[in-house]
Amino acid sequence: MDDSGIDRTKSKASPSRGIIIATLASLLPLLGWPRYVLRLNPDKSSTLEIAITIAFPLYVIIVSYIAYKLHASQPIPAWILIVVLWLSYGAAIYYSINL
Repeated sequence: MDDSGIDRTKSKASPSRGIIIATLASLLPLLGWPRYVLRLNPDKSSTLEIAITIAFPLYVIIVSYIAYKLHASQPIPAWILIVVLWLSYGAAIYYSINL
């Protein structure tokens, strides 16, 4: 432990298998994202809908990366990020059903 009171030895640990599996499971639905994008009609779709369609995959990649990197030093916030990401998928699916 250094003078600041932060134990920096944990940051060198490798992430557990659980977070790796959860991160990969969070990224797998992006393989079907092009099918969803092709379903949109640019003439009838709102600007917000097109922006969300483009921004959501970026959001998923960024949150997954942050959760993966954060897990070595702080596992609970990393799992919270993964759960929020899965809830975001649920909201996206709900939104796409109600189009």
